[in-house]
Amino acid sequence: MKDNEIVGDYFSKVMDNVGRQRSYGEDLTDKKIVKKFLKSLSQRFDSVTSSIEVTSNLAALTPVKLRGLLHSQEEKLNSRAFSEKTANSQVRQDEQALQVFADQNRSSRGMGRGRGTTRGRGRSRRTFDRSKVPQCIV
Repeated sequence: MKDNEIVGDYFSKVMDNVGRQRSYGEDLTDKKIVKKFLKSLSQRFDSVTSSIEVTSNLAALTPVKLRGLLHSQEEKLNSRAFSEKTANSQVRQDEQALQVFADQNRSSRGMGRGRGTTRGRGRSRRTFDRSKVPQCIV
């Protein structure tokens, strides 16, 4: 099984091969099909495979039941991967929003010649009141 292949599609291929082998007269039991199917799964299903072997009676497990078990596990794996992707994209969107906010604050400082509303160096925006300045005696 390939890493990007869906369990249902792979199951259909395997059962097609089983049908051909049975038509040629080979006797394949469900136990043998289940064992071969579990061996041929991708590494993504290693933990699932071992738990199925431990918890289930492989002699009583039919290929259709195995397909149901693997399909449910595949859905769980896909939902986790999807939730991780959406969480990562949300973090990126938050970082982008913060960066835009920081850029807006940086551009409104008005430092330097020709930017902002200041009139150049040394002049303040407040009006000057001469009565508050002490007089120099010469």
